[in-house]
Formats: sequence, C-alpha cells, structure tokens
Amino acid sequence: MRAREELNKEDFQRRMEDAQKEKKRLEELLADTGDQIDKRIKFANEAFEFVEHAMLKFKTGPWEKKKRDSLHHRFEPLPNGQKA
Repeated sequence: MRAREELNKEDFQRRMEDAQKEKKRLEELLADTGDQIDKRIKFANEAFEFVEHAMLKFKTGPWEKKKRDSLHHRFEPLPNGQKA
C-alpha cells in the first residue's frame, strides 16, 4: 500500500516543474503589483505637492491673480463629464 503512495521519478519531476512554473507566475504577479503601488504612491505625492504649492500661491499671491485663477477654474469644463 505504501508503494502506491510513493512518487516515482517522473511524477516528482512533473510536480517540480509545475511548482516552479507557479512560483515564477506568482513572483511576476508580485513584481507587477509592486510597480503599480509605486506608481500610485508617486502620483499621490505629486498631487499633494501640487495642492501645497497651489495653496501657498493662493494665500500669498496678489488679489487680482487669485480672482482670475478662481474664475478660470470655476468655468473650466471638468474632464470626463465629472460634476463639481
């Protein structure tokens, strides 16, 4: 009975190849996920830097420029049909 449960050399080799393929697939998936996370973090950092810069300019800039920029953004159409 134990002899039936033991792997022969061919079965072992096949299972090892399958396991190696699965390992490689999972490693590629993890690497891709890591790249996506890095891109999202970079985008978020850039967005926060933009907002900080815009807030500083709006607080310290001349009144006429603030008024012009405020009106420009109010009447500028939003992308992709988004609502304000």
